[in-house]
Amino acid sequence: VIYKDGCLKDNEKGKYAGIGIIYEDDSKQIFESLPGNFNSNSCAELYAAIRAIETCENQEKLIEIRTDSRYVVDLCELWLNIWKKRNWKTSRNEPVRNRDFLERIDSLIEKIPGKVYFSYVKGHSTDKNNIIADRLAKKG
Repeated sequence: VIYKDGCLKDNEKGKYAGIGIIYEDDSKQIFESLPGNFNSNSCAELYAAIRAIETCENQEKLIEIRTDSRYVVDLCELWLNIWKKRNWKTSRNEPVRNRDFLERIDSLIEKIPGKVYFSYVKGHSTDKNNIIADRLAKKG
């Protein structure tokens, strides 16, 4: 089980984003500042999902990625495959937002021998690993 979080912060130097990842067994903790220009918290959350999956290469067991972002869970568990079949178009035939992130997530998941799935945990609750992932993201 992996917990991940992404955040976008504004300070006197401008906007910047960070991610935090922690393995439930405490074997790995990652925090990073994100490269480039991230203009939304949603993009930071998706990038955190990408980095979490990248840490799982060659895993043959079930991989659960827990996040306090319903946005990420819904995109990855409900919409990704639907939009992929529709050639990355919404039901209104409009281009899917954040397609580049979703294509990267899809590509990474396909390379992993085990199954990857996302589940929601309530943010800012008593889940200690979610709290740590949040702190790591802010540190990033």
